[in-house]
Amino acid sequence: MRAITAFRNLSLAAKIAVFALITTVTFFGLLALFIAPNILSAITRYGQEQAAGEVKIIQSQFSVIEDEISNAANFLSFAPGLNEALKNSDIQQIRTAVLLQGDALLLDFVQVVDQDGDQLLDLQKTSASLDASMLNSLAQLSFVGGTTTGLIGSEEGSPFLVGVTALKDTTGVVIGAVLAGRRIDSAFMDELRIGRAETHVGFLYNGELAAVTSDDFNQIDRLDEAADLISQAEQGGVAVQVSLGASADDTPDTQAYAPVIVGGSRAGVFALRIEYSVLFELQFQIIQSLRIALLIVVFIASNVLVVLLQFGIIRPFTLLTQQIERITKGEYGERVEIKSKDEIGRLGASFNQMIDIVQQREASLKSLNQTLEQRVADRTRDLREARDEALTAQRLALESSRLKSEFLSTMSHELRTPLNAIEGFSGIMLGGMGIELSPDAEGMMKRISANSKRLLHLINDFLDLTRIESGRLELVKEPIDIRFLVNRWRESVGILAEEKRLDFKIVIDASVPEKIVSDEDALTKIVINLLSNAFKFTRQGRVELQLEADSSRLIVKVTDTGIGIPVHARDYIFEEFRQVDGSSKREYGGTGLGLALVSKLTRLLNGTVSLDSEMGKGSTFSIELPLREEKVLA
Repeated sequence: MRAITAFRNLSLAAKIAVFALITTVTFFGLLALFIAPNILSAITRYGQEQAAGEVKIIQSQFSVIEDEISNAANFLSFAPGLNEALKNSDIQQIRTAVLLQGDALLLDFVQVVDQDGDQLLDLQKTSASLDASMLNSLAQLSFVGGTTTGLIGSEEGSPFLVGVTALKDTTGVVIGAVLAGRRIDSAFMDELRIGRAETHVGFLYNGELAAVTSDDFNQIDRLDEAADLISQAEQGGVAVQVSLGASADDTPDTQAYAPVIVGGSRAGVFALRIEYSVLFELQFQIIQSLRIALLIVVFIASNVLVVLLQFGIIRPFTLLTQQIERITKGEYGERVEIKSKDEIGRLGASFNQMIDIVQQREASLKSLNQTLEQRVADRTRDLREARDEALTAQRLALESSRLKSEFLSTMSHELRTPLNAIEGFSGIMLGGMGIELSPDAEGMMKRISANSKRLLHLINDFLDLTRIESGRLELVKEPIDIRFLVNRWRESVGILAEEKRLDFKIVIDASVPEKIVSDEDALTKIVINLLSNAFKFTRQGRVELQLEADSSRLIVKVTDTGIGIPVHARDYIFEEFRQVDGSSKREYGGTGLGLALVSKLTRLLNGTVSLDSEMGKGSTFSIELPLREEKVLA
């Protein structure tokens, strides 16, 4: 109680000093409590984000090298005279053709085998003994698929990344294959990390560390401690572990394990260790700078308190308060006397300015009241003119949109006529109607036919979009045998499943009636576009079409096990000409009209479209349409 009484008897300046001291102590206490956990949390987040980014870079660079090797094998298959030499089993001519064609290629070995898998030529820059059975199996795969890649083990432990291309004679019969590969060694691993000295990369093959980057790999080779992380990577996931004080200089580092994908299949594990000594040196500098800044703040605060105590606070405030009270009573002729240029002086000057403004505004209000009606009338006239201009601009915009839609529709019709002619003549020539084509000419005609069909399909989609936007697409709702229509869909897209060796399944629930009333063409375009997208973005697994119904809705679901759609892209993938990967070097083709057409046709049918997707696991598009059942008479 005595302490409280003593504090109450202190002067205002003394109380300000006490409060400043308490505030300073509290600030430093809070800083000590929060700064350490925040730094550790930032370290962990940075390590996880950096590791995820490095894994993508390593996997992307590996895919680039895999493509280069595949292209090298394909390039060698076009060596002049190679097919003829292979057909005649002329070993010397085979060697000459391969050496001339592949002299500039950076390959560790090249092999040529015949259609029985017997080796006719083996050129190696290393003395490694590759697994013959695996080589033969890879060659057999090429006989079926044309060009493929794979990972081949060797007796020395270092595997080889191999690309193989089938060799065919002029009639298209497989007569052998050419295999080209590179050894996965330290030079290969250095190429993967693209000059990142702080990132160390290892390659695990059959559970063993087969190759590492050329410099010190440090802790990453202790595989027993990372068994769970390696197991997760072998199953297709990416495992990241942030370690504090794991390196020799006790600075944090991050280890990551990711699957190696070769030819679409998991073939090994990447092991990464990322050092962050430079980052944390910067953080220590920031902390040191923060300490200096805090000392400067404390010094300045102390000097301010001294100035306040020296020149006084209570007396200037008392005089200022007395003068302000006289002004508030209406004595506008009074002004605050300015005796200093500090905060109190500036406050007095601001108050004097405020009184001047009040007097000026009183005079302005009198003048404003006299001209207010005229100003309101002028403002009303301006608003009316602005409204008329806006209506004129709206009419011009609508007319421009109509003319654009008519122009696009007319151009689409004009383009369809020559395309239909091209497709018709191509079909006649490919059908052998009095014309005998060479294999090369027939291949060219097939390309012409395929590309004309693709362009015609694109123009049809574009024409449908313009019709929808201009309001000229009319729906014809009539009874539809839904199961018969589903069989037509199966025939239309079944070839896509066969080409990509995907499991295509159609499930029709018993709740779906025999006949429904809808627009058959619109419903077909919706489902075919969704199925085509599912096959395009699915490398392995399955695509499934499900139909079910309740009392008021028909629900159509298309599910795939493809690459998935990131969250940020789900807001715009239903827009025209928009795709997840919009770059010129994207892996998957297309114009971005398919999902836009699906969305617009679904809305025309008074339905909704929704998306459920997870990256790396696939997507499900759900279409819900009003169900109008056509009763079947007995």
